[in-house]
Amino acid sequence: MLLKNLMTIIIFSSTISISPLFAEEPLELFSKEGSHFVGHDQNLLGIDA
Repeated sequence: MLLKNLMTIIIFSSTISISPLFAEEPLELFSKEGSHFVGHDQNLLGIDA
């Protein structure tokens, strides 16, 4: 049981430390002309989250 928990912790921590290496830059989304600017702001907040 202890070995299983230890292996789970090791695998999880290695996955967490490696994942930022494969992160991509966020997409740049442009608003269409005539669209409401509040919707664009809400989209940017959602992307940042």
